[in-house]
Amino acid sequence: MVVKGTPAWLVGIQRSIGASLDFTSIVLLALSPWFFKFVSAKLNPDAVAGIIRTDIVLLISIGLALSPLSLIYLRIVFHKIMHSPTPGELISGFVSSTNSSGLQGLIQEASYGLAQYFAISITGGQSLLLIAIFLFMGTQTTLFIQNNFLTLTAATILSLILMSRVYWPRSKTNYQSFLDDQCNVVVQRLR
Repeated sequence: MVVKGTPAWLVGIQRSIGASLDFTSIVLLALSPWFFKFVSAKLNPDAVAGIIRTDIVLLISIGLALSPLSLIYLRIVFHKIMHSPTPGELISGFVSSTNSSGLQGLIQEASYGLAQYFAISITGGQSLLLIAIFLFMGTQTTLFIQNNFLTLTAATILSLILMSRVYWPRSKTNYQSFLDDQCNVVVQRLR
């Protein structure tokens, strides 16, 4: 199927890459206290469990990174406060936003952020990759990536393919997917 001159599979891939970049950027932002802690104190990454128990900020940041609140916050800040696309939407070229304003618009953005979080979580590759890299920071990270490069690459590609089905357009006239229709958002092409 071709939607406005673009193959539907390509629209799905582009939108899934945008959602993945949004998720990755907000998770890295939420985990920034961890990076500062490891870099400033030169801590041993093998003692992660002991560090979490002693520092409440690190515990809250990992909880925020693994919850849908960070993605919901990203969507609300960019769409409702700044009135601009998210970084992932800028790169993918497709903006999904609500036409509603006020509380109804906030609820729609929040529900779409939650739906995006579950779409990313169910397909799983990005979150597993980020958690694996984060838990094996330092020399173990390089070794882990080198030893499992093909597996990580295959998991990332498979997850993007699965996510592209979530963002697959439903008709030949617009870019709306099932997820967009359920959350009452409108998808527009930037370019």
